[in-house]
Amino acid sequence: MKKLISTNAMMTNYTMFTKITGIALLHFSILFNAFSQEVKPIDLKQFETLLNRQKDTIYVYNFFATWCKPCVKEIPHFVKFANDSASTKVKVVFINLDQLENLEDIVNPFVSKKKITQNIYLLNNPNYTLWMPRVDRRWGGSIPATLVINGRNNKRGFIEGEIAYKELSSLVNSTK
Repeated sequence: MKKLISTNAMMTNYTMFTKITGIALLHFSILFNAFSQEVKPIDLKQFETLLNRQKDTIYVYNFFATWCKPCVKEIPHFVKFANDSASTKVKVVFINLDQLENLEDIVNPFVSKKKITQNIYLLNNPNYTLWMPRVDRRWGGSIPATLVINGRNNKRGFIEGEIAYKELSSLVNSTK
């Protein structure tokens, strides 16, 4: 004789399955988002606001593109430096220079793959001559490039080209 399962028991099992699945998806979503950051497109005015922060924090701006091999090579140094500096008043900010139309198909997957959790912006202004002098007047335009601004004392440091962890640390220390 076959045992029949009541409708109430089936609904209870379905409800329990739905709750467990929902909780699992929520945890997966939180875990996934902990390893990547949403890339925010910004215009020139927003970019200037970033550069002109007057706080007691040192900001490290790394200018990079996904297609730039030296940029890709140095990103782990910046991520490690940011993680090592997490309890200090030093913040790493990534400024992506890819084209806006590449945001969804190239930039976001790149950020996720590289596990960049720091703030990351895509500068939505292809006219480099407008914003490069605001970063540093000596900037010839090559990337990667790194700008450090100490908002407390207005000291700045700038390096055009690839840098390693030790050089990054020295550049930050030079603005203290």
